[in-house]
Formats: sequence, C-alpha cells, structure tokens
Amino acid sequence: MKSEDITTLLSYLDMAEEFRPLVRKILDTVSSYSTELKEAPEALLNWHTDMRIKNIESYKNNGFSHEEAILLTLDDVSAFKKARNYLKDIQERANAQKGGK
Repeated sequence: MKSEDITTLLSYLDMAEEFRPLVRKILDTVSSYSTELKEAPEALLNWHTDMRIKNIESYKNNGFSHEEAILLTLDDVSAFKKARNYLKDIQERANAQKGGK
C-alpha cells in the first residue's frame, strides 16, 4: 500500500466521523421497530412450516403414505437447493466471463 493510499484512507475515516449523528439517528429509528423486527423471523418460520405441512398433505391426498409424503417433501427441498446452487454457479461463471473479456 502506498503512502498516498494511506493518506486517502485516513481522510475517508475523518469524513466518516462526521456521519456519526446520522448513523445514530438511523440506529435509533431502526431500534424503534424492535417489536416488529422480532416478529419477522417468527412469521417467516410459521409460513415455512405451513408450506411444508401443505406439501405433505398434498402428497397424502394424492395417495402417498404419511412417511412417503414427508420423504418427498424433504426431497423437494433438497432438489430446490441443488437447483438454486446450480443457477447461482451459472450466474457466477457468466459474470466471471464478462469480467475476463
């Protein structure tokens, strides 16, 4: 790292101190929503659980046993994760190729 880089970095850190009141105000505002923010993960977990239950019930309504329905639901989740990771890999490779040109 060059001495000019260090000087530039130090000047940015000095400027950052000027933003302390703004950051404090943002944190205070976000903190005022603490009750709502605490509810969000629980709501997401409830939605996720409801979806799994609906999947299991759907499989059971289509003639699968309870155990088979659970296994198929778990397999669906696993397949979704694999597909998501596969698409993410394709996107990363495409971005790497764009950057390499």
